[in-house]
Amino acid sequence: MARAPTVVRRTQYPGPRGQRLHPKPRPHRKEKHHKKTPAQGRGRKSIRG
Repeated sequence: MARAPTVVRRTQYPGPRGQRLHPKPRPHRKEKHHKKTPAQGRGRKSIRG
């Protein structure tokens, strides 16, 4: 039997520039100072966002 074609994972940004539009956040570029969130454990709130 013929094997089913492998599923190409669709990214949110198609095309050759897709990976460059949303690069993975670099571990060493973490926000040093972040605002306190109202609820604990809400993660970092970006002041630029």
